[in-house]
Amino acid sequence: MRQYYYLISSLVEIAIDMPKKTVNMADVMQFFAEELAQKDFDDLKKIYLFSDIKNLIYFQKEDDPYLFPAYYLKEEYLELKKDTDSFLPFIAEHFYLKNQEKRAYPDLTEIDEIVMLFYQYLEEFSNTFVKDYFLFELDLQNITTALSLRMNELPYGNKLIPFGEKKKKIAKSTSHDFNLGGDFPGIEKLVEAYESHDLIRIEKTIEDIRWNWLDESTLDTHFALPNVIAYAVKLASVERWSAMTEEKGQAVLDELIEKIKSSIDFGEEFNTIGGKRK
Repeated sequence: MRQYYYLISSLVEIAIDMPKKTVNMADVMQFFAEELAQKDFDDLKKIYLFSDIKNLIYFQKEDDPYLFPAYYLKEEYLELKKDTDSFLPFIAEHFYLKNQEKRAYPDLTEIDEIVMLFYQYLEEFSNTFVKDYFLFELDLQNITTALSLRMNELPYGNKLIPFGEKKKKIAKSTSHDFNLGGDFPGIEKLVEAYESHDLIRIEKTIEDIRWNWLDESTLDTHFALPNVIAYAVKLASVERWSAMTEEKGQAVLDELIEKIKSSIDFGEEFNTIGGKRK
């Protein structure tokens, strides 16, 4: 495994509640592009594919906001739209279905359908750490979706991404922790946070669980690529967290609940990093 001593030793220490704009995401991504081998940089960019999924839905005109960081830069995205077969396979399939006016999963919202296409494509990823990360985020997303809806006394079984073994447990279980006590680290903390109805505590708990997973998953990789990827995930979390206020958090939650009631697509509450619904 390639070692990146200079790169990792050069990274500024970050914390979830650090002052806004202490570290510039665009500058860090440029640094990664310069220091990482091309394939490694490509693997790192894949962790932002949930931003690309949102861009597929909400970036319709050139002057629409384009989410960054993402796997594709805005200029790349616009160029590839001229030949959509050149996108990553799950995105190419999405455009094919759209052009044929077909749906792979008609019971899902459009954005959740793309997420399902993504997870079916996940096995083709060559980087094991990236695959493990996305499977962790899938579980985190489904758990937080279920907890959000349960907190508001709404059904959640058919609102989960229908992928992975834990989804079945979450959908069927009546237990307070969905019978995931030994299968998902931090489940008890998540349940307690949601039961508190404290939105800031909920957000902080989600980030703590994500960062703990990243830390534990990179204990033995030292100066290798997984540590760089973990840093990139954390940095994007810092940027999102720095923009979050209690008022915005409540507005996001209220909007999510209304959209679920109406069975329409999810918007900005679909997290840029992990795809979770807040």
